[in-house]
Amino acid sequence: MSVGEYSAKFEELIWYCPYAELELGGRSKCVKFEMGLRPELRVTFSHEEIYDFPMLVNKCRMYEDNVRRRDAAARKDNPPKQYGPQRNFSHGKGKSKMFQEERKPYSPPTGNRGNTPHGLRTHGNVGGSRLNSPSLCDKCARIHGGDSCPTTTLTCFSCKEVGHIRRYCPKFPQSMDTVRVERPRSTGRLFTMSGAEASSVDGLIKGNCMVAGIPLLVLFDSGATHSFVSNDCVDRLKLQTESLPFDLVVSTPTDVPVVVSTIVSRCPVVVNVRTFTVDLICLQLTQLDLILGMDWLSANHVMLNCANKTVLFGNLDEVSDKVNDMKPLSAKEVRTSCKEGGAILMLLASLEGSEKPKVEDIPIVREFLEVFPGEISELPRVREVEFSIDLILGTGPIFISPYRKAPLELAELKKQIEDLLAKKFICPSVSPWGAPVLLVKKNDGSMRLCTDYRQLNKVTIKNKYLLPRIDDLMDQLRGAVVFSKIDRQSGYHQLRVKSEDIPKTAFRTRYGHFEYLVMPFGVTNAPAIFTDYMNRIFHPYLDTFVVVFIDDILIYSKSRKGHAEDLRIVLELLSKNRLYAKLSKCDFWLESVNFLGHVISKE
Repeated sequence: MSVGEYSAKFEELIWYCPYAELELGGRSKCVKFEMGLRPELRVTFSHEEIYDFPMLVNKCRMYEDNVRRRDAAARKDNPPKQYGPQRNFSHGKGKSKMFQEERKPYSPPTGNRGNTPHGLRTHGNVGGSRLNSPSLCDKCARIHGGDSCPTTTLTCFSCKEVGHIRRYCPKFPQSMDTVRVERPRSTGRLFTMSGAEASSVDGLIKGNCMVAGIPLLVLFDSGATHSFVSNDCVDRLKLQTESLPFDLVVSTPTDVPVVVSTIVSRCPVVVNVRTFTVDLICLQLTQLDLILGMDWLSANHVMLNCANKTVLFGNLDEVSDKVNDMKPLSAKEVRTSCKEGGAILMLLASLEGSEKPKVEDIPIVREFLEVFPGEISELPRVREVEFSIDLILGTGPIFISPYRKAPLELAELKKQIEDLLAKKFICPSVSPWGAPVLLVKKNDGSMRLCTDYRQLNKVTIKNKYLLPRIDDLMDQLRGAVVFSKIDRQSGYHQLRVKSEDIPKTAFRTRYGHFEYLVMPFGVTNAPAIFTDYMNRIFHPYLDTFVVVFIDDILIYSKSRKGHAEDLRIVLELLSKNRLYAKLSKCDFWLESVNFLGHVISKE
């Protein structure tokens, strides 16, 4: 039988094996296939340990084909001898066979072919035309003498039978390609498993609790990683248990780990008139009902006082976790809750603040009411310093489309544009320049109209006038005891723009194309130019009793009498130059004042 015929028959019959599903594709299938091969094939491939069945069959076929071609080549080189004459008779041009003896190779006699007294089989032609092939043992298919076959001495360690080893034992389950699926494991720790041990140790804290209305003995153990319940208590109270998704290996004081896999989930446990939901792992405990470990102690913020052997809980009036997790509702959610009949909790808070004194009640300040107008309704006068925009050489007009805005923003934008037109701070424009505008919320809740001059600022030559250092300004205040702070009203709008630079300030809105006649917010050189102008006005008094930072003015004095004189000088300069301040942001005659994010006082 050829290897192809044998493999086909083997595949057909292996389905009748009771372990066919396990053997298919496994090493046992290859071992069984090798045992059924011819001896010369078995001795060739048994030592290679091929456990891929298709590969083993292919190699056997290749070996068989090589042997067949080798034998065919040998017969061609040594043709068999002819026995008897062969005569041909021909008449005329035609040829006819009168007699021909058929040529047949030698056929050996039937019966036992070459069996030796020692049980060896020999292969080859009779008459010594070919050398005998190596002697093969009929029992193990190996090359050795018949009386020294080791097969008779092989004993399986699994089934104790003679003739095979444990790796090829059909009764040994590990020889098949099986995979044992094990449950995942987790670890835990427990130092006490009985009431006697708990009583003998002074540091442990015991108490009473209630489960299903039954009083139980509980141990508060900070050395236990989990919370446990005795199996007797589970049976007695008929608690519902379920299986853990893993095996918990609990280390005990006896160094003998205990594997548990059942749990009482979300069991209500009453301790000190409080009800807790605890996951209790079932464990064999002696003279103990419950052990509350670190999972319960940490989750409920419970503290153990080992000196007094007491358990400290939080305040009973403490707000529950659900209340702490509540978040304020939006206006839309409140309306929806009202329609659905939901309960609403509203908290109203108010801040009490002292009213600022009226301008008529402030000494010195009441003499300069023109410095604190309600609104500025006129274009500022031409000053010695005007705002200019110097561009990099070769820069052309920049135009950017307006930003999209919400309806409420459009209404506010329209209102502020009308207000600026009424004050003559802006005017309609036909400039090729154009920047978008946006609204920025101020601290008091109102909106400020700002123009996005970022592209213009990129091509503007920066002013090198440096702003003063805040720490240098603070150094000038040593020894002062009385302070007043003045905040300019629309400080930027109190400087005009040079006539040739007015088209560069143009901005585009839905309501038209406009340009600024006064210094706008958002341009890169505005702080430096405004600080330069303020320093020119107060130059004789800087670092004497006045500190100026952009549009904030601080007057400081070492006495109240001197402060009156200093305050009068500052207000006179503001009135003379028609510079206005916002009374609601000003503070006078203070012993402590907040200036540039610093609290300044005589200390």
